[in-house]
Amino acid sequence: MSETSLGVETALPSAWRDCLRGTGAAAIALIAALTVRAEAPYAAPTDTRTLMQVPQLDVRIDGFWRAEYRKLATKWLPHCIRQMEKGGRGEELLNLIATAEINAGKKPSVAFKGCPWSDAYPYNTAEAICLALEIDPSNDSEWRKANEFLAQKLEEWIAHLLAAQVTSTRTMPCGGRSTSPNRGTMSST
Repeated sequence: MSETSLGVETALPSAWRDCLRGTGAAAIALIAALTVRAEAPYAAPTDTRTLMQVPQLDVRIDGFWRAEYRKLATKWLPHCIRQMEKGGRGEELLNLIATAEINAGKKPSVAFKGCPWSDAYPYNTAEAICLALEIDPSNDSEWRKANEFLAQKLEEWIAHLLAAQVTSTRTMPCGGRSTSPNRGTMSST
């Protein structure tokens, strides 16, 4: 079956399409999933009603998703925090603390550990904590206690996250400097 007979234009480079040819239905399904129909361009919605924001605290989450949010707040996020702080497997938060120390003109208390991008994990976790704190735990005492812990950790972490970003010439925790926060270029120090 050719791409033309599918009635689609594929977004895959021709070399990829050539590699997938002859692999049967799986290749056809993959190409079809990664394509755009040429004859059906996107049309703007015709409904002109205004969308209204719904505050998350006004939304009631029950059943399966409530149980998943509960696990996130009581198990997963505390686990992530333990892993990023001193003694954890990754200790990524310590990289940001060291960056903050360098920005303050101090010698870093720890050596960089992990991949250059691993300092993103505390930011991702802080964002997840903010979202988790938006869910009302109602009368669940374990969940309420977990939320108190998460809120306290978020307050601690915010100071570190901000202190790691205070200079206009950003210090990279792996030892480099970014001269332009927009370009993210690194040079050795």
